Amino acid sequence: MKRVTLDAVLDVAGLWQEAACDESRLGAALHELRQLFGGTTACLGRLGHPPEAQDVFGVGHTEGYLRSYAEHYWRGNLVWQAARPLAPGSIYCDQKLLGPAGLHDSAFWNEWMRPQDMYASIGCRIDGPGDGWAIHVERGRTRPAFDAEDYRLMRKLMPFIRAGLGQRDRFGGLRLPREGIVDGLDLLDIAIYEVGADGQVLRANRAGEMLLARIGAARHHGISALGLGNGAVVARLRQYVQQACLGTELERRGGFLATVAGRSAVPLSLQVSPLSAEGRQAPRALVVAKEVMTRQELGAQLPALFGLTPAEVRVASGMLAGLTAAEIAAMQGLRITTVRTHQARIFQKTETRHQAACVARMQAALLPVLS
Repeated sequence: MKRVTLDAVLDVAGLWQEAACDESRLGAALHELRQLFGGTTACLGRLGHPPEAQDVFGVGHTEGYLRSYAEHYWRGNLVWQAARPLAPGSIYCDQKLLGPAGLHDSAFWNEWMRPQDMYASIGCRIDGPGDGWAIHVERGRTRPAFDAEDYRLMRKLMPFIRAGLGQRDRFGGLRLPREGIVDGLDLLDIAIYEVGADGQVLRANRAGEMLLARIGAARHHGISALGLGNGAVVARLRQYVQQACLGTELERRGGFLATVAGRSAVPLSLQVSPLSAEGRQAPRALVVAKEVMTRQELGAQLPALFGLTPAEVRVASGMLAGLTAAEIAAMQGLRITTVRTHQARIFQKTETRHQAACVARMQAALLPVLS
């Protein structure tokens, strides 16, 4: 098989280090581990007791993997049963551990492994509470068997995998209690929505509920209400929500869009992102909505952010509009030297040296801004 590069190994090791601090990265770490070994599937689970959803992870499996495994097939997992007595840190192959006949004559092989093209696996026995963990990468019938190079590679990666799982075992998974998250989100002056693939709002923070009320919409109107009647925006918003909810974890993505101000509309900047599903929960999207500031509000924002005087605010507003010093001077009835003096003071207060950097700094602080 194609030999792996050092960069690929470091990427996988880095993902497992990230998983040590954020268990939501476990799925991505498993996926990249499978890719590194050229596997068809990869799985991770606790040994020696009936698994719960949070103790079984898999990528590349058929639909319903967690449910069918946790409810039935774990009892017949001969490979993990044979791995339990091994010393932590052991690297093994399923067929060498059990023998081809002992594995292929089992219901677990014929009903579970073979239908999912799991013809050969390399496994790692990892220490932990109880009987610890096992992690496997499987290859299909047409792929070559795992060799000595694969064993050495798994052994090099094992410290990073062990660190990720050890952190999870010590802290029970790094997750904030839902009630604590909800309380914190309610304090934000930004609308946040948890949305299903059908566009229905499942949860909203206080600012989100208030925004829907201002628009004159109810939750049953769904997230498309934020499109404020603009057909193109509504279509894109629905598209982004579906992209964030559907597909595999690594295929899911969202996007950015903005509504346009009208007589009755509320101008918004919107961001749609995938939201990790917990256990058997269906994938959801996170939609963040922020009201766009008007130019009239800049006079209150710039002094507070950078300590600008009223005269400097007027010059800064011209800079934000893309005007040159000469254009600002002509528009405001000032001498160009006066404008340049104001600009020099604005550069000093924003800790920048030229107009492009200054505008970028102000835009970053003022976003989203309606031009």
